[in-house]
Amino acid sequence: MLEQLKADFEKQSERQFEIEEADREIILTDAELENYDKLENQQKRLVDLQRELENIKVRIDKTNYEISGISENIDRYSTEMGSIENAGEQREKLMYELESVKIEMNALNELKSGIEEYRKWSKKLKTAQDKYQQAYLYAEQIRTEYNCKNKIFLDEQAGILASSLENGKKCPVCGSTEHPEPAKCSENAPSETELKIIQSELENADITVKKFSEESGAIKTEIIFIGNNVKESALKIFGEYDRENIVRRVSEKYKEADIKINILENGIKTEETCSQQFLFHSSY
Repeated sequence: MLEQLKADFEKQSERQFEIEEADREIILTDAELENYDKLENQQKRLVDLQRELENIKVRIDKTNYEISGISENIDRYSTEMGSIENAGEQREKLMYELESVKIEMNALNELKSGIEEYRKWSKKLKTAQDKYQQAYLYAEQIRTEYNCKNKIFLDEQAGILASSLENGKKCPVCGSTEHPEPAKCSENAPSETELKIIQSELENADITVKKFSEESGAIKTEIIFIGNNVKESALKIFGEYDRENIVRRVSEKYKEADIKINILENGIKTEETCSQQFLFHSSY
């Protein structure tokens, strides 16, 4: 019986050891299970983090792509803005050249006007000189007639005086008492009234001559003034005064300036159109 009890006790002790071992295994298993749960949770968290990382990478790639596009746009806009600035500079350059050519055109117009004025006053001078020449010839004709008739008139007066002379009596003109060749009366002698009429015509003719002479002188003064202005303008434009070829040279220079103005104005319009087109597209 004791042996039996001893044997049961040993069995019970062994059983107790097995139970304790089982308990330890259960404890270890529970710990492992707990660790497993933690591991599983960590693995899930890792998966979530990997997914989040992938999403972040996708967003980063998208952002980088957008940044790349923005950078390209910035580069493109910078290039286009540079083009606009260059276009603005080119436009300013063309405007400056256009202004210079217009100033030259104005100078040519003034020179052309001066030449036309010179021609106009030259025609006036020719007309005034022709009138003067005609008036002078007419006055000389009247003067000749007056001198001739005045001489005849005086001779007639001398003949009248001579007809009353007597030998031995003194001449009231020369005081001589001898009269070998007394003056004779003229049948065609003008009357004093007729002579005064001719004298009046002569005086009026001389007044007309003086008038046209003074008019011609005034016109000459104006022509000299205009001619000096023309010469000065030609020297500024051409650097010399070629009177014989001045009209031709002004015409040629005027055509060149007109062509330049058309080219420059078209260039300015082109630059402005390019700038407006860029600003229009940039607004979208």
